[in-house]
Amino acid sequence: MSFADAQRTYPAPDFHNPFEPHVVSVNAGESLWDFYGRAGRALEKLIRRGPGQYLVIAHGGVLNAALWCICGAPPQPTGQGLSFSLGDTGYIRTRYAPGRHQWGIYELKPGA
Repeated sequence: MSFADAQRTYPAPDFHNPFEPHVVSVNAGESLWDFYGRAGRALEKLIRRGPGQYLVIAHGGVLNAALWCICGAPPQPTGQGLSFSLGDTGYIRTRYAPGRHQWGIYELKPGA
């Protein structure tokens, strides 16, 4: 089934509560809060590795959730609020100062 056919057959709801699982009809999948927590735990593991330069390659949704954590923004249901559209091959360079718990976004380069 093509993506367009899937969208017609299974349209997205007008509003999605961030506490509901993503596949509401079968009450399965992780909620947006679960997803956000998973991204936050990944950031924590990266920070605990110590100072260094790290390359993180991930799906855009995971990168958005990690950036929500960095920016102190809660999960954004139904595409509302803060989002980063990196496209294919886009990237963001960040820095973290653990002694001050201060993040900086130093470069944002959208891809194709």
